[in-house]
Formats: sequence, C-alpha cells, structure tokens
Amino acid sequence: MAKERVDVAITNAFVITMNDDRHMIADGAIAVQRENIIFVGKSAELDARYDAARKIDARGNVVMPGLVNAHRHMLATPRGTLKEGHTTLENLSTYIYPAFAALTGEDNYWNTLGSCAEMIRNGTTCFQEPGVTHLENVVRALDETGMRCTMGPWAWDQGGPNAGQCPDYFHKMSTEECLRHLEESFHRVDGQAGGRIKGAVTIEGVGTCSDALNVGVRELADKLGTITVQHKATSVQEVKNELNAFGHRPLEHMYRIGALGPNVLLNHMTALEEFEVDMVVETGTMVCHNPSSALKLSKGVTQTGKYPELYRAGVTVALGTDAANASNHSDIFRSMYLAVLLHRDARIDPTVTHAEMGLEMGTRNGAKAVGWGGFTGMLAPGYKADVIIIDTNRPDMQPSFNPVQDIVYSANGSCVTHTIINGRVVMDNRRLTTIDEERTLAECRERSRQLLKRLDYQVELRWPVL
Repeated sequence: MAKERVDVAITNAFVITMNDDRHMIADGAIAVQRENIIFVGKSAELDARYDAARKIDARGNVVMPGLVNAHRHMLATPRGTLKEGHTTLENLSTYIYPAFAALTGEDNYWNTLGSCAEMIRNGTTCFQEPGVTHLENVVRALDETGMRCTMGPWAWDQGGPNAGQCPDYFHKMSTEECLRHLEESFHRVDGQAGGRIKGAVTIEGVGTCSDALNVGVRELADKLGTITVQHKATSVQEVKNELNAFGHRPLEHMYRIGALGPNVLLNHMTALEEFEVDMVVETGTMVCHNPSSALKLSKGVTQTGKYPELYRAGVTVALGTDAANASNHSDIFRSMYLAVLLHRDARIDPTVTHAEMGLEMGTRNGAKAVGWGGFTGMLAPGYKADVIIIDTNRPDMQPSFNPVQDIVYSANGSCVTHTIINGRVVMDNRRLTTIDEERTLAECRERSRQLLKRLDYQVELRWPVL
C-alpha cells in the first residue's frame, strides 16, 4: 500500500500524550498534517503508514503537548525595574499604571515579539493576555510569531474599592463605555492570525471595577461564547479593602453578586478561606496559579492560598508567570515545580500534591482555562499540532526512570529543542524561525530605555557600579 504523505513526523520518542487516559508511549511517534495531529502511536506503525516531508528523530527525548501560560502580560514594564520591598498595590499605583499609560503602539509590538520569543524558547505554545493597549500592534506581532493566544483589551471603570489608585489619565471609562469597548475589541481580535487568536472579555480587577462591571463582563462572555478574565483575591490588603467596602471578601463578594461562573478565569487567588473554595467549586469558576510572582511580591501564596484544595475539588487550576517584572521569567517549567512543591512544605504534608498535578496544570488545565480546551493541551488525533520536544540527554535529566517527575522537578525551558505551534516549527533545534531574535532584543532594550526616560524613573541598584 502507498504511504500517506504528512508534513511532519516525530519518531523514537517517549510520548506523554496527556489524553483522557493519560497514556504514555515508549518508542512513540506523532504525525502532523497541516495544523493538526493525525496520528499518535508507536514509531514502527508510523513508519509503516506515513511518509513525511520533515522527519524529526527524537530518540531518547520526550515529546509532549506545548505548555500553556494562562497569565502572561504583553503590556509590561521593563524587566528588572520594579522596586524591591513594595506590595502589589503600591507597585501598581506608583509605577506600573504610569508605565502602562506611557507605552506606545510600537512599544507593545516589540514587547510582544520579545515576550513570545521567550515563551517559544521555553516550550510555551499558547498563552492568555489579560488586557493590553494598542490591540492592533499586539495582534500584528502575534500573527508574525505564530503563537496561539486568548486576549482582550485593558478595561476598567474605576468603580471598585481600590478606585482611588487608578490614574484618571489612563483609560477612564464608564461601565457602559467599558462593556462596549470590550465587545468591540472582541470582534476586532477574535479569529485573527489565521484563527490562532481568540477574543476574551478582560478587566483589570484588584478592586478597580464596579459590581455592575463584574456582573456585566460575565454576561458579555456568555453572549460572546468566550471567557472573562481578571485579577482577584491577589493579596491580604485587597481582602481588607473589600471587607471594609462590602463586608465580604473579594471572592465571596463575586459569588454574592453573581459574577462567578464556568467561563470566569480568576488570576492569582492567593487569599482564600475554605468556604470560598466551595463557592469556586459550585460555580465552576477557573483559577490561574502564578506561584513565582506570588513569591516575589509576597502575596501569601503558601499561607492563604488554597490551590491543592481547589485542584482536589475538581477546579480547573492553570499556571501562569504574570508580567516580565512580576516573575521576571516566562518559564512554565519553573511554575510547575513551584506549584507542586510549595504547598507540600506549607502543609508539612508530602501527599497534598504530585508531579502529575503540575503537568496537568501546565497543559490540559491551561488549555481549558484560556478557552482552547478541545483544541490543544493534549496529543491526540484531531487536536492542533502544538508540540514540544524536550532533550533528556543532558546531565540534569539523566539517568531517567520517571519522565513526568523529570519534567516537573528537573527540566527548565532550556531543555526544549523544538517548539511546534499549529503544525509550524517555530523553534528548530533552539533556533527561532519566526522571530528575528537579535533585532527584537535590541529594539526591546532601546524602547525600555526610552520609556524609563519618559517616566523620569530611576532604577535602583543596591550595590555600587564602578
């Protein structure tokens, strides 16, 4: 029989499918035709059935679904410029909001290219952007990079208990204007980049949005068939502010006003009580855990976070890295590591998490949380070909007897050799194929210098430079 022609075949790998049965295949292979996976199985069967225009021998390596970063800002301040010793709310009002307002369209274009370069190098194939300015510039960059994304515009009505920290000069909108802006922006971005971009209803949160807006965005997401995203229960201070304003904690207040639901994705959620876990479960609300930014900004993630409880209760818990100045990295491998290990120590209980939990958060759960469930997050025929190859033939990955533990506890983004998104090889043996990395880094450096100059902002160095 004549063999079927396919675009890409990856053979001789240990394949972690993340399918519904969590099958793993020794000496496994996958075949890709255009943007879809058409075969997952043994290498011998693939060789017997298919000829490939591009064949990648992944002997001794791991092949798995691309990672999903469920919370990654393209709207970002220059890495390494955030002052140490400040809380989240202090940083927002004194530096982050003014910087966001000062970014130009071209700044956002180059920032997006740089952020995507980092994510592709670290094996991320899909991400959620929780609110940008200059939508067209970001979409243009995403189209060029080949990334998969769910995104929406920066939006708030400055009507919540933390409204006083919002600068009037930065996107001042009424509730009605905000909802109209969100709907119009959804239609502008949804389906762009060859269908790799999904629109989302994104608001800032952290106490900057009115009750009418919190309920309105859930209703709008229902109408549009998408997700709505915001930052919520991000710190003990936010909890105190909402208790003073409403007599209820942030998540509890969302529950009481009817703002929660299965299409709601809440970022951070570091400050919860046990009874609020039940509210998340009851409503089907989804959660994104950002462990490294929580640690850097002292959000109380190990003391007031309830991620193991949420996960065990069946909540879709995804992983993110937040902004360039929050985690200071976009490596979901590091997020998996922290998400699994932090809570064991906090509970003094080695049974509350396991390595498989981290891998699920970084793949299947992430895809569902950002609105791409059923399309990506697993390797199965009919799914989009979002695939990464992990080099395990390195001292930090050998000897290898448990590939899942190796990935969660030992790997990092530099272990990824190939990143494939929508069937396109966007990183080939550590070489980016869609982004001019040298020019992108140079542009990002210069634009960051100019932004800091416009803000008259001085970066603090604790040690003297000679």
